[in-house]
Amino acid sequence: MAWSVTGRGKGGRRSLGIFSVLVVMGSLLALVSASLVYVAVYRAAQATLDRGVRERASDLARQEARRVAQALVAGDTYALARVAEEIVASRPELWLGAGVWDSAGEARARSTGFPAAAEQRVRELLSADAAGPWAAASAAEWALVLEPVRVRAERVGSFVLVYDPGVVGAQLSQLRSAAARGGALVLLATVALAIPLTAWIARPIRRLEAVAERAAAGDLAVRADEHAWGEAGALGRGVNRLLERTAALLAEVAEAREGAHRARLSASLSQLGAGLAHEIRNPLTTVKLLLDHLWRAAAGTTDVRVPSRDLGMLESQVAKIDAVLEEFVAFARPAGLRPAALELPGFAQECVRSLEVVAREAGIRLILEPGPPVVLWADRGKLDQALRNLVKNAVQHAPPDTAVVVGWDLGALDALLWVEDQGAGVPPELRDRIFEPFFAQRSGGLGLGLAIVRSVAEQHGGTTMVTAGRSGGARFTVRLPRPGAP
Repeated sequence: MAWSVTGRGKGGRRSLGIFSVLVVMGSLLALVSASLVYVAVYRAAQATLDRGVRERASDLARQEARRVAQALVAGDTYALARVAEEIVASRPELWLGAGVWDSAGEARARSTGFPAAAEQRVRELLSADAAGPWAAASAAEWALVLEPVRVRAERVGSFVLVYDPGVVGAQLSQLRSAAARGGALVLLATVALAIPLTAWIARPIRRLEAVAERAAAGDLAVRADEHAWGEAGALGRGVNRLLERTAALLAEVAEAREGAHRARLSASLSQLGAGLAHEIRNPLTTVKLLLDHLWRAAAGTTDVRVPSRDLGMLESQVAKIDAVLEEFVAFARPAGLRPAALELPGFAQECVRSLEVVAREAGIRLILEPGPPVVLWADRGKLDQALRNLVKNAVQHAPPDTAVVVGWDLGALDALLWVEDQGAGVPPELRDRIFEPFFAQRSGGLGLGLAIVRSVAEQHGGTTMVTAGRSGGARFTVRLPRPGAP
């Protein structure tokens, strides 16, 4: 690069000298900055790799502790040894050894070549009655992780994983060599021009960064400089147009959401009102006709005799209205949860026994299909209401001389309580609507029973679903979270 220096004599030489000094100082500053960045990156990489290896070892130990729990309780040393050998064989350059100790501090299984010094350290930790988990490095050649093995919160032993911390050094050596070569090339190519060019180029870019930060914080009224040099000015104009369009789109989205919310609210209120009016209208009509008849019979006399069958009819219709309103209130204004520990097997058995008479009167066999033991944290009254609604719904839709089955199972994070019938099932196109309020597949039903089931499940943080049953009917499932699930 050629530099043009104006002026004569001492003035020109002074200008050139000052510029040379600035260039040298800038180069030195760039060199120092690059060195500091290299050291910082190297240390950060070392810390990251160290932490990564420790976290990987801790995660694997935690995972394998859960895996070997049952084998340790059963005393299956072959299975324990196989697990230890498989872990070491998966990455022999990293995992130096794996082993399982029981609650008495005795080794039940160790991989081949388990470091003797590491075993001694394990015995020291266990003899100190350490609760764990422990991550302890006792030598430069190895480090270990000790993870408690628990079965139903009771510690039955410990799982130990020994790893080689020197793996980090090998990775850092490769990183150091690559960084040194690349850094030297970059430094030689950019040191002469880095400082002045960076200052000149970065000024409008920094302004754009400030605009972007304010926009990300929600200030869409901020604007970039459209008169900056060259491409920076064009970028500023593009950023401004993007901000204007984003603000307009957000306003449109907010307006559309508000309109959709109003439409859904209006539709829900209309559906609730129509369903409630439909269910109450018929018994009210019967009451009105009976009262009209009684008024006509009482015309011109004070001695009115009401037939007992009319009184019974009035009472039954009022009871029907009361039942409709009670079910509606239970859906529209559910009471708050009062959760407690609930053993699902005993709860399901009790509910099934109480509904056997209802099922028998309809010609249905009510069968309990037990699942594994599970304890939920749930409101017993609400869950009882939900299960009763599911059983009654299944009994109402099942053909005579068939069975309705109640059972439960365990998922990865939840418990599945289900009721299955042998009826016609629910068509796939109706399965998304079956839990909606006032959706009834039979005459005479209010259509709130399954909606209440969904409401109870959601109050407990669960979900509901309907699928095809094993015998062609419908299976209604309530998923409920299990306390303490991994």
